[in-house]
Parts: sequence; C-alpha cells; structure tokens
Amino acid sequence: MLSKLALSATGVALLSGFANADRYLTEIEELIMQVKRDTDGKEHISWKESLTQKMKHSNEFSDKLKHELLIPRLGNHYSYHDTLVIIDQLRSEFPDYVKISSFGKTYEGRDIPLIKLQSGPKPTKERPALLVTGAHHAREAVSIQMPFYIVYKFLHGVIHNDQYYIDLLENVTLYIVPILNVDGVFDIE
Repeated sequence: MLSKLALSATGVALLSGFANADRYLTEIEELIMQVKRDTDGKEHISWKESLTQKMKHSNEFSDKLKHELLIPRLGNHYSYHDTLVIIDQLRSEFPDYVKISSFGKTYEGRDIPLIKLQSGPKPTKERPALLVTGAHHAREAVSIQMPFYIVYKFLHGVIHNDQYYIDLLENVTLYIVPILNVDGVFDIE
C-alpha cells in the first residue's frame, strides 16, 4: 500500500501535469489568435503564385514545396476553405488532367470534394483505379496535405514531361478525397 507521502507526491505530480497541459493549451491558443490577428482573421494559403508556376521552378520536386506541404507549422495546414480554393485552382490550371465532383454529402449537408486525376483517351471503366483519402478524423491536419502531395507530385511530373507520370495518368485513374470528414474539419477551424 502506498504511503501518504507517496500518494501526496503522486497527486502533486498529476496536478502539476494538468497545470502544464493547461498552460501549453493556453500558449497554443495565444499563437492561433496571433495568426488570426496577423491575417485579419481571413483564410490564408501559403501559395503566393499559381501551382503551375510553383511546379515549373525545378525539374525536381522541390524540397521547398515538400516542406510547405508536409512540415507541420502553425497556420500552414489546409483548412476546409483552403481545400476548396486549391481544388478550384487545380481544376482551372489543369483542365486536361483534373476533374472535380462530389463524393457525396455530409450529415450537415456539405459536399465531400472528389478529385479525379487521369489523362488520355482510354475509358475510365477500362483502367484500374486508386482511391486516396485524407482527414478521416477532424484533427488529422497533415492527412489533408498527403492527398494533395500525391496530386502535386503527379502534375509536377506531367509539367516536366516525366514519362513515368504521363504513362500512369494515361492508364490509371486516381480518385482523391482530401477531406473525408468534412464536418469535423469544418467544426475545428
């Protein structure tokens, strides 16, 4: 049986841990509020130029693009609204490769965006298909980035005439659902 001193020490340690967790959450909330103040509360995306221009900078898939997309930083993960803006940008910049539709409706009535990535005359029914989904759970922000990383990697290959990616897109259909749990992601924004 634990002594009174051990029980007291355990209680103090637990309370200290909770206090530190609370302080940490407060610091995060303050950082988030600072980002909102710095951006006037507007939605913002780290892309300052078109996706096509960004991809043309180098024949190699740039480390900078990878870092902007995959390294978690405060305010750098795509929100639901960012995702809709980027999907619209993909549709307008890559109309021969990107088709946009809805995977369905959420419980709260929002569209679940679906990106279809393919090229060439081969009918969709005659191609194998791959489904990539992100954000199954509301707080998995990096899982929104990964489906876009795949899309960008393929389109980067096409822009730079990489036969590997061109052949894949002519023979396979990629279905990308960047946010499966739209309501959850929307609610935590």
